Amino acid sequence: MINIFYYNNTSGTPVAKWPGEGIREGGQSRKKGQFYLGRVINKDKNIFYKRGEGYYIFDPSDQSKKTIAPEDIPAYTGPVDKRERKQSVCCVFGGPYFLSRLIPSIEYSQVLDKINFSNRDTLSSLLHYYLLTNTADMHAEYWYKNSYTSFLYPRANLASQRISDFYRAVGTDDNRRAFLEEHIRYVVSSTDDEYYILIDSTGCPNACDIPITKVSRHENEVNIEFRVIVVVQQSTGLPIYYEIIPGNVVDISTLENVIRKLGLYGCKIKYVLGDAGYCCPGTMERLILSGIEFMTRMNPTYDLYKDTVSRHYQEVIDPSPSNTIRYRGRLVKVIKVESIIGTDKSTGESKTGYIYLCRDIQSFHSKADHLMNTKYAKSMTSDEIIKAIGKFGIFAIVSTLDLSPDDVLPEYYTRQGIEQFFDYAKNYGRMIPVRNHNLETVSGHMLIAFITTFLCTLLKNRMNILDTRYVAVPNHLQEKVDTDAETIMCETSEGKRQMVLVQDPIGTILKPNPGTLFFVLQLQSAEIFDTEIVPSVPTREVNDFFDAFYLNYPQTILREHGAVLPVLKEDAKDKCTRVKVFVQKPLLSDQEIENKRKAKDKKQLENMAAKQGITIPKEEVSEQTKRGRGRPPGSKNKKTLEREAEQQRMAGEKTQATKRGRGRPPGSKNKKTLEREAKEREQAAKRGRGRPPGSKNKKKTAKQNKK
Repeated sequence: MINIFYYNNTSGTPVAKWPGEGIREGGQSRKKGQFYLGRVINKDKNIFYKRGEGYYIFDPSDQSKKTIAPEDIPAYTGPVDKRERKQSVCCVFGGPYFLSRLIPSIEYSQVLDKINFSNRDTLSSLLHYYLLTNTADMHAEYWYKNSYTSFLYPRANLASQRISDFYRAVGTDDNRRAFLEEHIRYVVSSTDDEYYILIDSTGCPNACDIPITKVSRHENEVNIEFRVIVVVQQSTGLPIYYEIIPGNVVDISTLENVIRKLGLYGCKIKYVLGDAGYCCPGTMERLILSGIEFMTRMNPTYDLYKDTVSRHYQEVIDPSPSNTIRYRGRLVKVIKVESIIGTDKSTGESKTGYIYLCRDIQSFHSKADHLMNTKYAKSMTSDEIIKAIGKFGIFAIVSTLDLSPDDVLPEYYTRQGIEQFFDYAKNYGRMIPVRNHNLETVSGHMLIAFITTFLCTLLKNRMNILDTRYVAVPNHLQEKVDTDAETIMCETSEGKRQMVLVQDPIGTILKPNPGTLFFVLQLQSAEIFDTEIVPSVPTREVNDFFDAFYLNYPQTILREHGAVLPVLKEDAKDKCTRVKVFVQKPLLSDQEIENKRKAKDKKQLENMAAKQGITIPKEEVSEQTKRGRGRPPGSKNKKTLEREAEQQRMAGEKTQATKRGRGRPPGSKNKKTLEREAKEREQAAKRGRGRPPGSKNKKKTAKQNKK
């Protein structure tokens, strides 16, 4: 019987070959049917890897080869980083456990299930790695073997070569489309059904020679990169769409294409807020024809901008305080100009919009100072300098919205929400650096980076509203509010009735960003035993983070038949839901919250009195309402009273010591003084002159009395 021949090559790698049959021809022995099988992947299952053929299973009975999918390749069980290591008795616990409870609770697992890859353990483990670390993929396997993630997803295969296979498998166009369809449906059903979006793109430097890597010139910077377009929901800052484009594609040509694709995904856009790179007369006309409202900054090279500045230049540089607003520590002059910004080609009707001509006074002075310090200013005349600095700090915002000058800049600078997304994507989502060398793996990497950044943004939104008691419930989630959750109806600033969720204020937890959250959680470890995994005692910050997301830190983790089972405190239960995590920003101010509390207390008191048939005077009701919750005004707790009593006692002792002073009491005299005065009185008596003994003069007596 012929068997596979295993041996080590010159570099020590296990390889194999099929020896074939030994025959003898012409008096010489040779092998017939011998061929090289390649590197040994799994000796028991006859799995090999050969360049040009990939991974396959070899059948010795008929010498056939069966190709296997990347997700079916068994995990590498050899040494990590070329060194043998014993199984650690401890593992990183806090971060993996938190994510394993959060993602299913908010029902985002149904979105991840749309990604077509059979080994779900690899997908979940790599998502944990992206969220919790910021190191290269080559270290993923070592992290996995020393993390609680390896017990949650034991079938994951995070060897460096398998991660590349994973990217290649999930980075297909079919996977991206299936994911985006479900992701957009999930975000919209969790927030609002109105699509007010922010759009922008960012560059990802990449020197690898792939088709999308091109020379890009963006904002006067030249880079070798590809670009990523991202669409973000304005109300929440959550990303809903992404697309990878070559680096030499300009932003103007992408807006209309992206809006059309979003419509086909079921996302009907109502309002677009973009940067100057997405603004041109043609684009504005097409948005108007589509019935889409927009706001964007105008490019200074356009005729509409030049014409508006020339007609209203004197108004915008007028130093008078009229139409001057303060925004984020800056003084900005805002002139509102009604203008024709497009034409409906089907009807020939002109569409009117608004151009908000602005002048940043601080920017004007800083640019003028910079010009005067350059070598070019030395060769310029005074008239040339004045002409050059005349338009410093001037910019124009064009929109179909009719806004007051005070509302223009706050509305436009909500676009910083997408800048914050890119900041999270590049710092926490591992969007850069790009460590992939072909288009398929880059696509898979960007898909996981997009999911990671979405979860980071969601966590940031939740941590930003921990200090409030009343938060707005999105329209789509009002019917899903838990039955045990306390809710009230209130009027918004627009006069609409809206449901709000009543929560207990938790307080500020360190810094409200995912980096701090994961750093604190990663410090929590667990000790591994044969039947249990015992987590370390949680710190106060860890408990606060779990409470913020309505999760419970486990007492221990039971290990049964390769699975793990968390054991919580008695009667404890995770109450994290999509509603509680997706609640929007605080709806009410502190004063409004206090007013509602007073009104609620007053109503309860009146109802109790009505049931007992008692009429409460308005003064008493008012006094009860004013008192509200806690101690009456002016009352003090036990510690305050004890502290004040101690302060009074110490002040009394100090006053007594000050009164007593040191030495003899005031007015007393020593022995020598008394003898001298007696002698003086005796001498005066003999002379018969002066006052009688014991008498005092008028000035001295008044001075002593005053003392």
